[in-house]
Amino acid sequence: MASSARLECALQNGARGRAPAYILTLMRYAIALGVSDAAFQFAEALARGLRDVLIVLLEPLEYFQATTLAEGISASHTLKEIDQFLKQASNNKRNLSNTVVFDVRIFLTAQMRKRRSAQEFAVLEERSFDVFQQMVEELNPAVILTCQCATANAKNAFVRQMSSTFPPRPDLAYLQIHGRRVPLLKAFHPGVYKEEHIQRWAGSGRKKQEECRRILKALLGGTFWRTLHMDSNGDVVTGRQKDLLEQFRRLRCDRASFQPSRNR
Repeated sequence: MASSARLECALQNGARGRAPAYILTLMRYAIALGVSDAAFQFAEALARGLRDVLIVLLEPLEYFQATTLAEGISASHTLKEIDQFLKQASNNKRNLSNTVVFDVRIFLTAQMRKRRSAQEFAVLEERSFDVFQQMVEELNPAVILTCQCATANAKNAFVRQMSSTFPPRPDLAYLQIHGRRVPLLKAFHPGVYKEEHIQRWAGSGRKKQEECRRILKALLGGTFWRTLHMDSNGDVVTGRQKDLLEQFRRLRCDRASFQPSRNR
């Protein structure tokens, strides 16, 4: 059976089986784009979970072919780190198997960008952003954590708000979803401290690289803790986070701008 036919069948079964609306939207978009079964299955695996917390990434499918969540975590530095941060912040109650993750640029990849004109890809990108917004609104999470910094110039205003910053700041904003204020925490993705990236902005000295990596991992872990412990009293930036940010500035690890294009 062709990929699109299998997805059509899955869509019909999902509708009958009362699959969440955002999963059905993901299926419809996969059919419209004609994506592979593997790409859809992995995107669906990431999107399944408790519906209170949403983590936003950029192109987590780009560099590996995975269909199961275990394969993806094994292959991806970013997913492996996020899985660990979730476990650490929740006393092992949360992980990627029970936390929803959306790709802000759903099903689009750098390879697709190479095969299409800039104008064609820009149209696809904005369409993908619209589908992402629809899925977020259908999910209706209690809190959102974004770990990507590549959508600041999107035409879609909702998606523009999903872009974080690097160097990091303890950013907190609020989105309106169905008339409700939803906290949006802005972090950076773990690609910034990978071995092949950290030299670009921390320099060639190993000691400084390791110190910056330690600070960045502590900052990111703290943001995951904030996300999972958000309550009706609002968010609190701890003194520890402020101290880490000051250490980061003193080391001048932020001396050069750095925006990894994709999560790996």
